[in-house]
Amino acid sequence: MAVFILKRIFISIILIFIISLFAFSLMHILPGDPARMVLGEDVKQEDIDRLREKLNLNKPLTEQYYLWIKGMINGDFGYSIMYSRPVGDILAERLPRTLSIGIPAIIIAAVVGILLGVVSAIKRGSWIDQFITLLSTIGIGTPTFWIGILGIFFLGMKLKLLPIQGFVNPSENFLEYIRHAAMPVFCLAIALVASVVRQTRSNMLDEINQDYVRTARANGIKRSSIFLKHSLKNALIPIVTVIALQVRIAIGGALIIEAVFNIAGMGQLIRLAVLNRDYLIVQGVVFVIALVIVCLNSIVDILYGLIDPQIRLVRGKL
Repeated sequence: MAVFILKRIFISIILIFIISLFAFSLMHILPGDPARMVLGEDVKQEDIDRLREKLNLNKPLTEQYYLWIKGMINGDFGYSIMYSRPVGDILAERLPRTLSIGIPAIIIAAVVGILLGVVSAIKRGSWIDQFITLLSTIGIGTPTFWIGILGIFFLGMKLKLLPIQGFVNPSENFLEYIRHAAMPVFCLAIALVASVVRQTRSNMLDEINQDYVRTARANGIKRSSIFLKHSLKNALIPIVTVIALQVRIAIGGALIIEAVFNIAGMGQLIRLAVLNRDYLIVQGVVFVIALVIVCLNSIVDILYGLIDPQIRLVRGKL
């Protein structure tokens, strides 16, 4: 198991290095001078040169990359042109807001999606199965922003049950956080739950039709014990994979949700940074989001080994 974990960590480090190169080159390949775009066309060349020197833009790209990586290792993500603040402070302020919406949505998707998927598979062909399948199909096909707009109109403007915009940090006021985050989390979780339901139902049906299930039922073992202790465990690996992929979708979907509910998270941050060519913020946001996803995927790979020892043995020898 130790060899397996070490290999996953080594692969993650390589991926993070590749992602850092991509994040660094993302804004540098675009035409135009960021310093001139920020200061304007009528500014003096001396002011542009001073800003370029401050942001290390006057140095070769290799040296810029080295200084950027060195700074991030020391906790310095650079200085934002747009906000006139350290990028690290801005990310520390915005990232928790996005995670406060994305993480609850993923947890809801995992719990509710697996539960409904198992029920749908066990009750295959019944009205319950058809109802759950219908809801999952609608959930996958419905745009997230449209659900958000409907929620704002009915729950916020008509019934006045929930706030229609803004965000409250859970550490400041947890009840207000729940009120403000309820609609964004619900809108983001719908599509995620639908995907997990469909995957769980499909995998459970495959496992239910296996020979070991028929043998266990012939020996008088309870159906609930067979399905929950054996079939669900064998079906978990593809389900865990789908849930891991939801992290990327949750963060990407949160960008839309943040725009709909006017939440100042990572989505608004990167959108404004791209428009204003604040390349240090773009690099920092892309790198941090990719880092979170790579780390979570590595954790999922380790969970594979815990769920199925055969995977641990095979990959440990690679």
